Amino acid sequence: MEEKNHQKSENFEEVLKNLNKPQISRSSKVRIKNSLFASINADRNITSFIQKTAFGVHLDSIRRAIIKEKIFEIIEGSSQKNYFLQRFLKFNKKFISSALVMFMCFTMFSFISVDLRVARAETLTKLKSFEGNVNVIRNGEVLEAYPDMELTELDKIVTGRTAEAEIEYFDDSVSRLSSNTELSINQLSKGDINAVKSYVEISVDEGRVWSKVINIVDESSYFAVKAKDVSMRTRKAAFNVENDQNEVKVEVFNHAVEVESSKVNTEKIVSGQKVSLSSKSAFKVENLDVNENDDEWVEENLREDLAHLEEIENRDVAKKKESLEDSSLKEDALLLITFNDVKEKQLELDIAEKKFVAAELKLRNPELSEDEREDLEEELADFSGKISDYYLFVEEIAERDDEYAEELMVYAEEIILARKKDLSVVLPDSPVYVAKEVIDDIQLSTVKTDSELVEKKVEKALDKLADAESLVQKGESELAATVIDDTEKDLDEVKEIADNEEADEDIEEMVQDAYNVKESLSEKLLIADEQDDMSEAITTTSITNTATQFDEELVSESVTTTQKDESEQVELKYGVEIVGDKALSPMLSDF
Repeated sequence: MEEKNHQKSENFEEVLKNLNKPQISRSSKVRIKNSLFASINADRNITSFIQKTAFGVHLDSIRRAIIKEKIFEIIEGSSQKNYFLQRFLKFNKKFISSALVMFMCFTMFSFISVDLRVARAETLTKLKSFEGNVNVIRNGEVLEAYPDMELTELDKIVTGRTAEAEIEYFDDSVSRLSSNTELSINQLSKGDINAVKSYVEISVDEGRVWSKVINIVDESSYFAVKAKDVSMRTRKAAFNVENDQNEVKVEVFNHAVEVESSKVNTEKIVSGQKVSLSSKSAFKVENLDVNENDDEWVEENLREDLAHLEEIENRDVAKKKESLEDSSLKEDALLLITFNDVKEKQLELDIAEKKFVAAELKLRNPELSEDEREDLEEELADFSGKISDYYLFVEEIAERDDEYAEELMVYAEEIILARKKDLSVVLPDSPVYVAKEVIDDIQLSTVKTDSELVEKKVEKALDKLADAESLVQKGESELAATVIDDTEKDLDEVKEIADNEEADEDIEEMVQDAYNVKESLSEKLLIADEQDDMSEAITTTSITNTATQFDEELVSESVTTTQKDESEQVELKYGVEIVGDKALSPMLSDF
């Protein structure tokens, strides 16, 4: 049997030798090579492995201090080295091995990268809600819509004759589709894990779409809308786009939208303005009239925008609380075992960010005393101080290595943008608005030229005016007026700087746009106040008329009751009650 198997084996080897070598094309070889390298690189993620392993290792404070002290003794002087070496060599091999293991673990901790950043609530692009007949067309297939249906690039959403739909994007912006509307999702691009960098592009192929764009704080990020040959983009706005057979109409109800077409270069349309574009008419920017603001579609969307802002804020607050509770390693322990100056500064910045968020959450407590509130506001200001210290540290590095300093600067800028993004939805009527102002001031403190300062201040003014507009919609007219007055002072200062520095045309246009928004909002506030006064007068008149009518009814009822009471007192001696002018019974007529 063995001899037979041996014979088969030899025959098999002979057959293999005679086989021709396989011929593989050059492109196939490249694919195989790339696949192998990808597999090798995937297995090389040692940093992630070390980081995950490190989370499970904990040393008490005494052991950490001893290890740190011994290592400093090695570094500080040769006498310390010799003494430590003599004592160290007296130990047995087993103890030396244990010490080496501890040293390796300690060294590993010193160089790992642990992310202490505050995480945001991640969202997907989805069909948030709808009414009526709504379909999603994907890869040529018509899909029936369902609530919270995830949407992807190249999807087309179609609403029926009496249908409406709402889309929520991963960047927290929303679009609401009216009936008989078609919307295509062209691009959904998320730049990083915190979605600070993002790009969303949609097309209004037909019908009417309202978009509320918020939380886009990165200068290279946008929310873009296309309709025919018209392109719109913004980082913060509430605007309506209508696309029918004849024209494209854009109406802006909050902040500003940049509009561009084949006929005209980029034009900024600010809140309270509109533009209609068609093949027959010229590009012309006009002011919205009162009737357009009172349109049922507009009013409904403005109300829903406020509800959406509140929903996002509540969701982010819940995520912040969870993020602060899920710290895997204590911050002081990380600083204790960190010897790299750069890593130490970054850890200090991360810790400052967490303290900033913790103070922000505590400020939401309505039962805080005034002293407690002042202490928390000081903690918010400390974050600004940590940012300044970090920038000074980076400037020192820039003297030796510009490229590395630029990388370190980006690290801080991403932290600032992440905080700005989370606070974008906070309005001046919130106790947390002071945190938003701290972040704005930090951004202003980092500018290097007067031209850049003017640009940042105008952006801040437009943001504040957008917040004031939301306050008007909420009925907070008095607070809105205060915000508008403060913004006007800021704009006057900006205009003075721009005039002294002979700012370029773009800056002058930005300043003028901000003044236009302020004037439009002031008019809207005046109309709102007049409507409130009229409503109050109508209510007062109604109450007076109701009170008069009530008094008359009360007197009438009193007379009737008195008559009834008097009639009920009339009785015959046989105990038969006579009510009103009721005729006497025949049996009693003789008496």
